[in-house]
Amino acid sequence: MNKETDLKQRLTVFDSVCLVIGSVIGSGIFVSPTRVLLQLNQSPLLSLGAWFVAALISLAGALCYAELGCMFPKAGAEYEYLKNGLGRFWGFLFAWSQLIVLGTGSIAIMAIISSNYLVEAILPNAPTVYTKIFAIALVLGLTIANCFGIESGSWLQNVLTIIKVISIVFLLALGLVYWQNLHFENFSQDILISSPKQALSGLHFKFGAALIACLWAFDGWNNLSRVNEESVNVQKTLPKSLIIGLLFITLIYLSLNCLYFLILPPAQIVQSKAIALSALSVLAGKAAWLKALGVSFIVGLIISFSAGGATNGGVLTGARIYFAAARDKLFFEIFGKTHPKTKAPVPALVLQGAWAIFLICLGNFETLLDYFSFSAWLFYSACACILIYLRRQKPELNRPYKVFAYPFTPIIFLFAALYLVISQVINSPIQSLLSLLGILSGLLFYFPFLRKPTSALQKPPD
Repeated sequence: MNKETDLKQRLTVFDSVCLVIGSVIGSGIFVSPTRVLLQLNQSPLLSLGAWFVAALISLAGALCYAELGCMFPKAGAEYEYLKNGLGRFWGFLFAWSQLIVLGTGSIAIMAIISSNYLVEAILPNAPTVYTKIFAIALVLGLTIANCFGIESGSWLQNVLTIIKVISIVFLLALGLVYWQNLHFENFSQDILISSPKQALSGLHFKFGAALIACLWAFDGWNNLSRVNEESVNVQKTLPKSLIIGLLFITLIYLSLNCLYFLILPPAQIVQSKAIALSALSVLAGKAAWLKALGVSFIVGLIISFSAGGATNGGVLTGARIYFAAARDKLFFEIFGKTHPKTKAPVPALVLQGAWAIFLICLGNFETLLDYFSFSAWLFYSACACILIYLRRQKPELNRPYKVFAYPFTPIIFLFAALYLVISQVINSPIQSLLSLLGILSGLLFYFPFLRKPTSALQKPPD
């Protein structure tokens, strides 16, 4: 390969597990439980069920990506799968949507969340402009750090992930220390036990809405596949890291939800805007030292570091998509180059960082991101279809790893993804249409400048 487009293989299993955990655990687990409980008739047991189902769906998707990633061990994940499964055009559309809003928008949102909690912890009641300044500084700093190479980016990810995990363990440990203040009757008095028919009334609609909130908190499990070229022995590292990472995340999520439910009654949880803060405030009433430290300060720092780690995961992995597309002549060629010394895709990182900062400066773009959110699951479902199609039509392709319980695992994931896409179309038809138009806007760029005759399912790259 051309040395200017080479990436260094440096990511170990530990690095990869930290990347999965750091990319997934952001702010969702600290706010989503309220929305989930509200949708499910204030039933803690049903809520835990929704979180468990979301974990199974995420794990099924991760296993599908593990097979595809080992088949096509190149940077870019979905871009690479769509390009090899459906053709260059579909790979380009994914890269385009990632650049326009999905990838960069997610980075911007997580940076704003991280900055918002940090500002609230350090400078309460500060002007909102401070949040934007800190968010821009965060994206700029993380982009620069990742320009020094995969070692720098993964080291930073490891540190942020370790801080994040220690913080969450600290919260869980407080629950164990002050177990006398836990209310186990919150489970025994669950509406699912006292009034099963009332609890399950209209559940097929409500459960889907709750599931979407849970899956938002699990989003990011696909990031590891985007740095396949930089993994040491990707055929073993990718499946192992995805499984270990998601099992650990599931344990953390279920444990935190149990802690919330044992500290606060359901009626109080659904009224809370920051469930972690509400839960810790209750414990602080029994612990003078905790109250003295400042509950808002502690929770603010925990969520800030958590969202900051997720931001770095997006910065590190997202740039590989644009790099891979440019290397295949589907973006401007400059973005397919790596730095001669660090071997980091510096031009792609700069492009990504600049656009994310532009979105931060733009202001109220959260609604715009919602318009495009369904397209992520549209691409996920397409990748599941590609896996099934390749199994049937290209059985001779080398598959170092095969998804567990095929064909049930990819089919379950496919139906779950399609269900979420259809639900979004039914519930938000205008936003879904705008999302589709946003994806298709790439046509204005592709056909005039990038179209080249090529057939789908070409021989996978070496």
